[in-house]
Amino acid sequence: MLAVEDLDCRYGLLQAVRGVSLQVAEGETVA
Repeated sequence: MLAVEDLDCRYGLLQAVRGVSLQVAEGETVA
């Protein structure tokens, strides 16, 4: 299983992603 909690991502001064959380179970496909 893959788990991501409270992800933040920036490109220079631009905040592209803020506070994203997700879980992907074994065998699941995410696009």
